[in-house]
Amino acid sequence: MTDLDKKKFEEARQKWRVEQRILQETINRGSQYPPFSIEPMPNERQRTVAPMTAEERAARKQWVMDQKLAPNEPRNLNWSSPGQYPHDVKYRNALRRFYMKPMDNFIKAITPMVGQRFATVARKAIPALGGLYAAALSVTYYMKYNTNTWENMYGVGIYKSKDPAFADPADFPESSDFNDRGFKGRQCLLDHKTSRNSEMSTVKYFYEK
Repeated sequence: MTDLDKKKFEEARQKWRVEQRILQETINRGSQYPPFSIEPMPNERQRTVAPMTAEERAARKQWVMDQKLAPNEPRNLNWSSPGQYPHDVKYRNALRRFYMKPMDNFIKAITPMVGQRFATVARKAIPALGGLYAAALSVTYYMKYNTNTWENMYGVGIYKSKDPAFADPADFPESSDFNDRGFKGRQCLLDHKTSRNSEMSTVKYFYEK
């Protein structure tokens, strides 16, 4: 064999090994060991070549009896709607059935009037839009009543940059500091007194006019 043939042979053998490894992993289904049959004495020759013991007969009988299907078997796993489910199979878990019951009843009531197609769309759209609306209300409420001010360290800080001024600063007597967080509009500490020893000492604010 030439060097080229040896190289092609090694590549083919390596490819075959990879395919066999993938096949084995597929058979094992992620397990370290391959699957095995639990049927006792599956071959007829094993059962007739020598007399079966009482334990072997009991194990074989138990396995054969286990193959008998129950009245509700085999189960059809391709149900297209909850109406096709057997009586002993519940659609969704108990918690989901509880909080989805009002909407299910509402859709069931309007289906004869609006049709199945519109009712299906409404069943998906109404809860989604309602959830978005509730989330928007929650965010709006939090941003409105939990703003960040000079009195707290939590909340949402909302501010904007000052507009550019190109005239004389004397023309803007009501101008304020940048982002004072509502300090100049406060309703407390207006008499320059602190909450501690307010009658004994007075705090002077030199930066205020």
